[in-house]
Amino acid sequence: MATRSQIYQALATVHDTCSVFNGTNLDIVEMGLVHDVEQDGGSVRVRLLLTDPMCLYLFEMRSQIMAALEPLPGVEAVEVEPVAGKLWWPERMSPAARDRLARLRAARRERMGISAPAARDPRSTGDEAPS
Repeated sequence: MATRSQIYQALATVHDTCSVFNGTNLDIVEMGLVHDVEQDGGSVRVRLLLTDPMCLYLFEMRSQIMAALEPLPGVEAVEVEPVAGKLWWPERMSPAARDRLARLRAARRERMGISAPAARDPRSTGDEAPS
């Protein structure tokens, strides 16, 4: 039977489809998209947090997850499902992934001649009238 470590190593070969398109190439483990993994005999159930409830790439990621896990020893069935009523948030990313993403964004802004956005008050809703 596959170990938890083997399962997570296999899941780390699956990249978030949006991050592939935007050039950051973050995997679903370092992004924090994997909410939990359950094993019951030869069945493995992976529950994902989506970045958007209407994620168009869920089926693509499901296919890649199944392809990554099915070859593992003892894995007979793979189930992938989104976590209902809960979305992914950036703080779930690993520190290394956050650092890499920040560097890539900074380099992209520099190439495009765009300055970083100004920090905003986290208590602000964005609906206030300008002063």
